[in-house]
Amino acid sequence: MKLMTGLLGVLIFSASAKMPGFDIYVGDLVLQNNRLKVSHLKALTMRSEYDNQPLFLPDGDSLLYTAAIINNKNEQKIGQTAEQTDSMFVSLESGQVSNLTNSIESEYSPTLMTTGNSFSVIRAVDNKQKLWRYPLHPEQPFSEPASELLTNINPIGYHAWVDDNRVMLFVLGEPQTLQIADVRKQSSQVLDKNIGPSLFAIPQSVLMSYTVSINYNSSARFFDDSLNEWPAMKCLKRELFAYSSPQNVRDRGGAGN
Repeated sequence: MKLMTGLLGVLIFSASAKMPGFDIYVGDLVLQNNRLKVSHLKALTMRSEYDNQPLFLPDGDSLLYTAAIINNKNEQKIGQTAEQTDSMFVSLESGQVSNLTNSIESEYSPTLMTTGNSFSVIRAVDNKQKLWRYPLHPEQPFSEPASELLTNINPIGYHAWVDDNRVMLFVLGEPQTLQIADVRKQSSQVLDKNIGPSLFAIPQSVLMSYTVSINYNSSARFFDDSLNEWPAMKCLKRELFAYSSPQNVRDRGGAGN
């Protein structure tokens, strides 16, 4: 089992700010005697610039990540040395790296969409943080061009897909809120507040995990898409909860309401 290391934090983007330097490492992860062991750790990136937010693709041999680059076009635009980020694709076998967004704006948090042929990002432009879609294989014929997915929700920090149309969002504000949005309907609903920057689809499950901070204590909670009542809240155990939605969808690729 491959392991990636990086850094996770709340994102508040600035196109002109110098980002801290981080690198991505890849290693083997095994469970031995009820303990996780990491071995064969090697650097995937080794630069002074920001490389972070790695995401394994389903094949296990390639991943997406966020990389900071110096953009001369951006430098001319804002009149100073400009560092911005793009979404990169890297093959672990060959080491070949491709820039999939290659824009003068900044893209963060590359996340594979349930269709498998596109990925979504948080795009920082004009002091807004919006959800966009990019093709995973732009060189292929008939690949759809990049497009904005949610026009009215800002600023988005993190996201995780529930199915083809619905996405969980970490929306910055006072307080920070957990929202579920439908890109087809262009609608959203607040499900929780004071959440942390950790949103994940749990593999081989309908559950979506996130964290909540209450009185400086953090706990894990779950969005459950398999129950038939909404917005009912079900207690799993102390400080663990599940939200339910109106349909019984077991396949993450199924269409939302």
